[in-house]
Amino acid sequence: MTESEISSYLTIKKDFSGETLKLEENDVKVQTRSDDMMIIHYKAPMYKTIELEMFFEDFNQTELLTFNIGDTGEIDVRYRGLIDAKDSLLPKYYDHKILLLQESRCRKRGDLKNIKKTSTFIPNYTLSKGKRKHPN
Repeated sequence: MTESEISSYLTIKKDFSGETLKLEENDVKVQTRSDDMMIIHYKAPMYKTIELEMFFEDFNQTELLTFNIGDTGEIDVRYRGLIDAKDSLLPKYYDHKILLLQESRCRKRGDLKNIKKTSTFIPNYTLSKGKRKHPN
C-alpha cells in the first residue's frame, strides 16, 4: 500500500493485549458528537457481529483502545458500551452501536496563548506561601 492509499478497514486495537478488530468500511458509519463521544454504527451479517461481541466480551473498562480509520492514524479512545439491536426475529443484518469516548489531549504551549480569559476572579492568597491574607 502506498502512502496515499487509504485502507478500507476501521481498526480497533486493545492497548494492553494488542488484540485487534478490523471492521469493513461498508459495514460502518461513524458519528461524532461535540462532547468527544463517538458512536460507531456497525450493521453486518451475524458471523461478522459475533467477532465484534467476542472482542468486547469481558472487556476491562480501564483499558485504553486505539481507533484507526483507514490507516490514517491512531486515536486514543475509551470504551463506554456496546448496544445491540437484535430482534426476536432473525434479521439478515444485525445492528450494533459501539460507544467510544475520545481521550482528551494536553494542549500545546502555542495553543495556550490563544485561550481567552473567561474569569476576572483573583484569589486573596498566594500559592507560593500557601497562606491566606486576612483583611485588617
